[in-house]
Amino acid sequence: MRLYFRLFTLFFMLLASTYLYPQYFRSDTLFSPPLKIPLYLSGTFAELRATHFHGGIDLKTKGEIGHPVYATADGYISRIKIQSGGYGKTLYMTHPNGYTTVYAHLDRFTENIRSYVMNYQYSVQRHEVNIYPPKNKFRFSQNELIAYSGNTGRSGGPHLHFEIRKSLNQVPQNGLLYNFPIIDNIKPKVYHLALYPKTFSSHVDHTFHKKIISLNGLSDTITIKSAIPVHGHIGFGVETYDYADNSANPCGIYSMEVDFNGNTVYSCTFDEVSFSETRYINSFVDFEEKQHQHIKIQKLFRDPANELSIYHHLVNDGIIYVDDSLSHNVQIRIDDAYGNRTVILCDLKGIPQDTIYQPQDSNIVETFHPHQANSFNLRDISVSLPAKTLYDSIYFTYFKLKDDNNPWSDIHQVHKFTTPAHTYFTVGIRPKTTIPEKWKSKAVVCLISEEDTSSVESRWENGMLIGRTRKFGNYTIKIDSLAPDIKPLSFIKDKNVTGDDKISFTINDNMSGIDSYNGYIDGNWVLFEYDAKNNLLFYEIDDTRLKKGKKHDLELYVSDGQQNIATYFANVYY
Repeated sequence: MRLYFRLFTLFFMLLASTYLYPQYFRSDTLFSPPLKIPLYLSGTFAELRATHFHGGIDLKTKGEIGHPVYATADGYISRIKIQSGGYGKTLYMTHPNGYTTVYAHLDRFTENIRSYVMNYQYSVQRHEVNIYPPKNKFRFSQNELIAYSGNTGRSGGPHLHFEIRKSLNQVPQNGLLYNFPIIDNIKPKVYHLALYPKTFSSHVDHTFHKKIISLNGLSDTITIKSAIPVHGHIGFGVETYDYADNSANPCGIYSMEVDFNGNTVYSCTFDEVSFSETRYINSFVDFEEKQHQHIKIQKLFRDPANELSIYHHLVNDGIIYVDDSLSHNVQIRIDDAYGNRTVILCDLKGIPQDTIYQPQDSNIVETFHPHQANSFNLRDISVSLPAKTLYDSIYFTYFKLKDDNNPWSDIHQVHKFTTPAHTYFTVGIRPKTTIPEKWKSKAVVCLISEEDTSSVESRWENGMLIGRTRKFGNYTIKIDSLAPDIKPLSFIKDKNVTGDDKISFTINDNMSGIDSYNGYIDGNWVLFEYDAKNNLLFYEIDDTRLKKGKKHDLELYVSDGQQNIATYFANVYY
């Protein structure tokens, strides 16, 4: 069997050497595929996610769980992590070549690892664990079976999330640069081009507002037919995605460059992105368009407080300047990791402009700047932002909406939900009436959106309830006194579960979310696993720990973020 795997790997390496090498392939390190099925991509490195750049590559598993996952090089398991969300069941493997590989959303591990993890979970009485086994505990050779693919954690469907990191600093690397047998002959597609006036004296197409041009995404050389009139400091942006052969999934691109009058003024390359930098995606994209229109325009300029290290050539942070009446040409080049390129060509026409834009919002109360601490205070509201919470200067807005249905608080509009925040800041609200002492510990600051109401970490300070958050928007005070909801799933009290493999429940919480969960049978802790994306809590019946042929007492305790505890008791027969 091992000989077969080595021949399989050699075959794909030979195949890759003929026509599958990524354009920027790193020849110093070779990894074999983690799956022994054809590799099709459902996600690429640095793909744009909600609050981060994707840290690995996602490999399709035919819509199925249970495909064997193999070590991509000799090494040892250095970390095992299990989460109810996030990566779910995950293995980290350290290799002597200076890299660590990560295998995430797994369904299950090999039996020796599974048994080791379960014993650890029972010893600490916790489902979610983060284990660092001894160095020689689990050693594997290249192409040796280590796990099976799955759909655990926040996975959106069965697949294998695979990462390559530098072991020294755990910075994820672009996995497409390591010679895996993936075919990509498709050029990136572009759906929107954006132009941004960057000062109050700048304009695009005779307005002081951004201009977004729709493109069809079908051509690999896109020419904007009419010259765009501009004046002053201008930035560019594109909505663009890459696609690979045999996959319809829109993926991330590898690099982008902007030339102005033949000179490069901007370039970025996604070779690696550290976890300490990944939230800067909120500055890298046009956050306003993402929130309003649900499109992801990548800005081809850098905001003042954007500290991403992906930029390799910047002139004036990628912002061009036009103060004449001449014609100027712009070329934007977009590449994927396999050397497929799409080019956008457009002309700019300089025109005079001597007026200054004046913001008209009557709710503007302060000017906040990114490199300093900022605050706003009234009797019943306090907002405090540490330095570098913002990516650029803003006109901070505030407005209070009267809420007769809430006895504790009105609604405080703390700036605009279309403005991103990088670090945590605080929103303090003074209740409009005294909250009874019995409810004070259950009071939380809540963010109200069109979709839902969610609480944030809250504390009392000098008569104000202080919430810790990373989002602007509408805030109020609510009382979270309801315990989570527990509902049996295909299970009834006094049931005989002989022949069943699981005891399952759905659990939900309306505000502060599920915080902890513990199950006991006959007074002994048992391993209930929580699948957060499906609100599913289940116990896989373990006949090595559960005696057969008798009645058992089942107890279940589920707590939310405000320590409201729900309980469920039942007899089960096994």
